[in-house]
Amino acid sequence: MQAKLDLRIRQLHDAMDQVRTADLSSIQPRVGVVGNTFYMNVDFSGGVSDTELANVVSLVLANIACLKDHLKAWCKEKHALFHGDALIDSNREVAIIHDLWNRDKHFDLKQSRSGLFPELRNISRKASLTTRAQAGSWVAMTLDPRTGQLKTHGDGKVELVIDADVVNSTGARVGGLTEIAERAVVGWETTLAAAGVSLPVR
Repeated sequence: MQAKLDLRIRQLHDAMDQVRTADLSSIQPRVGVVGNTFYMNVDFSGGVSDTELANVVSLVLANIACLKDHLKAWCKEKHALFHGDALIDSNREVAIIHDLWNRDKHFDLKQSRSGLFPELRNISRKASLTTRAQAGSWVAMTLDPRTGQLKTHGDGKVELVIDADVVNSTGARVGGLTEIAERAVVGWETTLAAAGVSLPVR
């Protein structure tokens, strides 16, 4: 059972790693001049299709949400208390991911564990600039108009991130998918560890 659960958690880590990449080599800005007008165009999708983006998102949702059933099986075998449903009911991000997974499977969402009846809109890949958690940290990204080359500066991180808007039943945005998913993973890993599951190092 430990080996199966270990593999499942590693699959989750792999799916989450597909959401973020620090490799900017696929981004080829277009620059040029028309008359007296200089233009530039930066497409952060890097040629990744809408279908490929949607597949990554579906994989992330499935790998997070299915932890409930895997933990339930673990707890049954180890005679441990199962707190998966309590986690979904008490953790907003975990509940949102669970709802999005059910919508992804069934198209329609008849019940909502989060109460938000969430759905995804505007799946895309974008640049994310993040400073370190310390005073004076900075990060910037520039584009050389002569060569079209992207350059990063500072001690922070520049990543390409697959993300989407999570909206509720009225269409109001409740957050970004990537941040919600990352918080949900923390929630599940904390609950797994509390049940005695040995977590693989990421």
